[in-house]
Amino acid sequence: MPLSEYRLDGLEPDNPLAFFALLGLLRALTATDEEMEPALRVHARVYWTEAPTRPVLVTRVSLSPEDLARRADAGIRRLAEHHEFGDRADLNYTQSEAREVLREAARAAAST
Repeated sequence: MPLSEYRLDGLEPDNPLAFFALLGLLRALTATDEEMEPALRVHARVYWTEAPTRPVLVTRVSLSPEDLARRADAGIRRLAEHHEFGDRADLNYTQSEAREVLREAARAAAST
């Protein structure tokens, strides 16, 4: 099975936000895989290189960097459909507002 590798030089290992971005990328690509027929799925995985340490994205299907970015974008959009923040442009909830949003989400989840 052919594999393609994409070294992600911008994601430094000592940056927690970069690590979370990497996890988000993997989740977004998994979301698009769920919509694809099996032969077109990328089955994204990551390993870390040596000196300097950077993540390398491995896919089962070879894609251009642009196509890979398009798939990630599609996955992010698919995942975003499951999040509702009303008319808020920023997620600047007060502690009490956030608590109420979470309580409501827990009640909704418990009723399903």
